[in-house]
Amino acid sequence: MKKLLSIILAVALMLCALPLGAFTLTASAATEGYYTYEISNDAATITDVDESISGDITIPSTLGGYPVTSIGNHAFSGCSNLTGINIPYGVTSIVNEAFYYCSSLNSIDIPESVTNIGSHAIEGTAYYNDQSNWQNGSLYIDNHLIEVHYSFSGAYNVNEGTKTISGSAFFYCENLTSVTIPDSVTSIGEYAFGAALGTSSSLTAIYVDSENQYYYSQDGVLFNKNKTKLIRCPLGKKGEYTIPDCVTNIRI
Repeated sequence: MKKLLSIILAVALMLCALPLGAFTLTASAATEGYYTYEISNDAATITDVDESISGDITIPSTLGGYPVTSIGNHAFSGCSNLTGINIPYGVTSIVNEAFYYCSSLNSIDIPESVTNIGSHAIEGTAYYNDQSNWQNGSLYIDNHLIEVHYSFSGAYNVNEGTKTISGSAFFYCENLTSVTIPDSVTSIGEYAFGAALGTSSSLTAIYVDSENQYYYSQDGVLFNKNKTKLIRCPLGKKGEYTIPDCVTNIRI
């Protein structure tokens, strides 16, 4: 027994001597009802949903006793019998393709707490495919810009009051010439301008309202508010461009 205790003590001392960076904490998956979820930082992310789920549903606000704050990548993808989704207040992030090809889903309620929507989050749903939901080539859900149709050309003004611009919202809009972003926008998703910036020479400028608290534009180039991060420089911008000295990070 004494020998065993000595071994345990020695191992404990070795572990204590290791730097915290030597350990990687991974979230373990659990299931509650239809939902598979992971816990991280005392919050739950829904990672998968049983495809037998159907009808109009309200996503639980807690799972395993933890608040649900994120709907993960492909979480509801393929749940073809869903017709309506009510997302609870407290969810802040809807990740890429979260409701991808939920083909019967025609009603989606997004709360004010959501601050980020990933790419193609509702593509292939009945809501997405209903042309009556598209106005002037744009698809919105409440104050969230989901997508602008690839055929749009010219200057685009994001609606006043818009809170988030989803990932890949302008991805295939190769005929854009400029985008004006109001002061209400707090989040621009990854690849929001995608191919529009990567391959199109039509887009020459991005403009941000001077009152916007999160983003800043100068000479048609998009920065974070304090201009330390260069977010996007349009491919169609003419002439040479010198990156300001204050920039410490360039988003790829």
